Amino acid sequence: MGLTMGKAFQSNFLSKDDCPTTATINKVDFEMVGGEDTGKERKVVIHSTDFPMLPDNTHKMFILNKSNWINIEDAYGPDTDTWIGQRIELYVDPSIMYGGKRVGGVRVRIPGGQAQAAPGFALPPMAPVGKIWSWQQACEAAVAAGISIDQLKAELKSMGLSGYVSTPAATTAAQTAIANLTVQPAASFDANATPDDNIPFS
Repeated sequence: MGLTMGKAFQSNFLSKDDCPTTATINKVDFEMVGGEDTGKERKVVIHSTDFPMLPDNTHKMFILNKSNWINIEDAYGPDTDTWIGQRIELYVDPSIMYGGKRVGGVRVRIPGGQAQAAPGFALPPMAPVGKIWSWQQACEAAVAAGISIDQLKAELKSMGLSGYVSTPAATTAAQTAIANLTVQPAASFDANATPDDNIPFS
């Protein structure tokens, strides 16, 4: 197997090339991230001895964005002290957009799907591996979780999708959107609402 960009230009931080993987959280803190050209920025990172080892015998770190923070917080609580010793799974979500292009990226979920929803609300049933959701199934899962179809569409749009087709990538995006929205219960929803055409789902 040849080189990938992640292997050719090795970073101190996890990338798509390092996934999928599961890890135990050892520490969560801040790290200055960036290069000489772009300048450094303070980011939250997760440390784990399960992450790949670097030439200096330290381990790669995982830069935590808001979406992934919410997924962990939903399972293990809002204080990162309660995350220590807990397991997470990192996987590649091909639907992630950057600069208007679908580039894919790393997402976090709880191994075995054991995440806990906000009190009084249940996480939607996730599609088994190889199971592809139709738009109707995505809507049904959202409504079952107390999320309106408009909210689901808005979340998908914020993730960079302009429509929906029944593919593994779209299914993963819908599941991620529903999991993100489940953190805060929907104010109200109409279980019989018919999806409109604010974004051209097919």
